[in-house]
Amino acid sequence: MLAWLAARQGAQRSDTIFTYNRILQEDDSLGILWPITASELAIEYLLDDRLEAAAYYAQAAMEHIEGFVPRRSGSTSAYLVILTNAAYFYRKSQNYQSACKLAQEGIDLSRQKYIIGLIDKLYINLAYALAGTERRWNGEAIKALHMAYAFASHINNQEICQEAETELRKQGWLQYS
Repeated sequence: MLAWLAARQGAQRSDTIFTYNRILQEDDSLGILWPITASELAIEYLLDDRLEAAAYYAQAAMEHIEGFVPRRSGSTSAYLVILTNAAYFYRKSQNYQSACKLAQEGIDLSRQKYIIGLIDKLYINLAYALAGTERRWNGEAIKALHMAYAFASHINNQEICQEAETELRKQGWLQYS
């Protein structure tokens, strides 16, 4: 557990990848942390342009949670992390239908359980996936961008707020002030 936390503390990508791999290889008793670690590792590999490894760990995380029904808020939050990472992975790999499905599942679960911590990331993933599916920014994609912007502003996630704002401006939905 301490190694997992250390890997999340802003280490170099290669150190993070190494640490996540060690955790996954050595500890079978992680429970819900195993698929979280696998999904985080998938994102690290994706950002490092190692797509085959990213796909492997994204799929492993999704297989690990297949049939999982979050009951407690802690397990729901963990499940949302996995869905968010998977939606991001599929969006970046241009598998837009899978990204839409997972992002929407995460949004629905967030609403049902009143958890807003990752909803901005889920909406931004949904927005780009919808735009990718249609190969243009349609009304649903713009609506998802607005939702991402609103939630990111509310929870003060500057990265998502800026990403949504930039895209909304590019699409002509926000005017420069």
